[in-house]
Amino acid sequence: MKVTILITVKNVKNTIRMCLDSLLNQSFKESYNIIIVDSLSTDGTQEILKNYSKKYTKIKVIELKCSQPEAFNYAIKNNLLKGDIIALLDGDCVADKNWLINIVKNIENGKEIVGGIGMTPKKADFLQRLIGYDLDYRFLSTKVGYVNRHPNMNLAMKKEIIEKMLFDESLPIAYDTEFGYRLRKLNKKIWFDPEIKVEHYHRASLKNYTKQQINSGKYAFIVYNKRTGGIKKDNINPWWMIYQPIFFVTMVLFLFLSVFVRQLLFFSFFSFFVLNFIFLIIIIKEFLMFKKAEVFLVYFLYWYRLVFWHVGAFFGLLKINKF
Repeated sequence: MKVTILITVKNVKNTIRMCLDSLLNQSFKESYNIIIVDSLSTDGTQEILKNYSKKYTKIKVIELKCSQPEAFNYAIKNNLLKGDIIALLDGDCVADKNWLINIVKNIENGKEIVGGIGMTPKKADFLQRLIGYDLDYRFLSTKVGYVNRHPNMNLAMKKEIIEKMLFDESLPIAYDTEFGYRLRKLNKKIWFDPEIKVEHYHRASLKNYTKQQINSGKYAFIVYNKRTGGIKKDNINPWWMIYQPIFFVTMVLFLFLSVFVRQLLFFSFFSFFVLNFIFLIIIIKEFLMFKKAEVFLVYFLYWYRLVFWHVGAFFGLLKINKF
């Protein structure tokens, strides 16, 4: 089977060389090509991509100001995808040498859509490691088998599926969440295999992480508002993440109302206690998995994420109601 690797990038100078080198050194011996859509990077990424595309004929670079879903759809609509299998990857990921072999093996065994793990690199910096403890724990807690959805940074499928589905261009963020929901409606299942491995470099600065969480909350709220059947736990958002917004909103709401009715302060404190209890349970599980003392610092990251995710959700609410 021939494979096309499709990557969308913007300002990933620090990781794009590692990403491309990992793809050029795959143990997969059959034919594959690499399509990269760069959204007019300004940090030197463009120059790196030009050098690689001149040196390696299997790499093709398109410069186009666009969001990620627009970039994917551009490649699909303009017939740039030549492979039988389309493998999606982010420019801040480094693929395991057997990445393509394991993708193709699963699809040849009858799976239509496959995804794998995106682990934090050992040489990641402090903030990236803290972010990674949470994300790595969720990946490593997911068993081999069918999952409801999967992030696009390590996702592959048969060409006919991605050509039929396309991505929702109204969602610059959370489009892969919406994509997963549409797959389920069509009874298309995603097979999760942890042997399909990449390393994923997370946000390296608190500023970028804050922006990510605000946008995540904003567009997740918009996606959940579109979706029928309510919000349910899955492999990406397990039970302990589903309940966090409920108790956070309850905590803030009753804290405000306690200004008028002091007795309501109890319910705010109760919600605060429940959130801390949830965080403690998960952090202990993460500590037992990773055996690193700095895992306990994830507690502060959880609160930080929760606050700014809800800031974004508030903006999403305003957008839905056209304020």
